[in-house]
Amino acid sequence: MTVINLQDYINEIWQFERASSRLFLPFLLSSILVICIWNLKNGRSFKVSFLNTIKDSSFHTDLGLFLFNSLLKITVFASVAGLSIEIAWYLQVFFLKYFPYLRSSIEVSTFSIVLFSALAFAFDDFIRFGVHLVMHRVPFLWKLHRTHHTATSLNPLTLYRAHPLEVLIATFRNALSGGIVTAIGAFLFGSLDIFYTALGVNIFGLIFNSAFSNLRHSSVPIRFGIFEKAFISPYMHQIHHSSNPKHFNKNYGTCFTFWDKIAGSLYSPKKSEELKFGAD
Repeated sequence: MTVINLQDYINEIWQFERASSRLFLPFLLSSILVICIWNLKNGRSFKVSFLNTIKDSSFHTDLGLFLFNSLLKITVFASVAGLSIEIAWYLQVFFLKYFPYLRSSIEVSTFSIVLFSALAFAFDDFIRFGVHLVMHRVPFLWKLHRTHHTATSLNPLTLYRAHPLEVLIATFRNALSGGIVTAIGAFLFGSLDIFYTALGVNIFGLIFNSAFSNLRHSSVPIRFGIFEKAFISPYMHQIHHSSNPKHFNKNYGTCFTFWDKIAGSLYSPKKSEELKFGAD
């Protein structure tokens, strides 16, 4: 029988001090600041902010699933989260057996570590895209992922609005991505100190989360203009949540647009469209 440690549960849900979480307080504050600036520039009232979704039943569902799934993470799914180390170890054994001449073949320098950190971030983004696309395209998995798309208003907690089985899949996805990257980096560099980090987080992930990640789940239609050729803007992800059939199965990407371009799922309209959120 699994014993629930109250302190572990509190630590899991109290993510405001954790730089690896999008709920890290500076990230939330930076999002609010961007919203204020955007509203001021566009002559809109503050009511478009995700702060005003707190009274919505959709937010209450987000919060409930966040609390419930957090409990599962520290109990039922805890062993899956730890798979990253095992995956890294087995891959190291595989690399040593079949590619021994590549071991520690890259000189550790600021440039090589920054480059590897960028490639690791891009690889994780690709894995997220692939799993997300499959969650939409496979009927059984869509039934799970549909829970996320039933949100009728968007806020930072909507990220955590997920069916428990999808949380399990995401936990395994993270373990797989982290294990692969760690194994490759440790093998090529001969060290585990292979990421350029800030606050204990890959610097590129930190930049992404501190800039616009929380605005993806909001009603603020911020766009990147010409930069949408490379990056998914908050507005483009909001289109992914649209209840308009022409927007279905579009913009699966988290950060980069490359994967959607290859899959033929990229949608970036020339002008903003009125969006309503929620799945039928």
